[in-house]
Amino acid sequence: MDSGSRHFSILLLLSFIVYAILGYFSKSNLIWHVALISLGSWMGAETGYMSGWGAYYLGMNYP
Repeated sequence: MDSGSRHFSILLLLSFIVYAILGYFSKSNLIWHVALISLGSWMGAETGYMSGWGAYYLGMNYP
């Protein structure tokens, strides 16, 4: 799915959705934890993509 744009965070979001659905229906705490880790990974990857993989977090500059 990565066409050279290095925007792979969509896959992490998809994994969060799948794990969240599985965790909800199976009532498994372990799968819920994996879903939350996937969500955090997606947020980090999306932040990196938005900032151009630079040193800025959430695209914000230093004051």
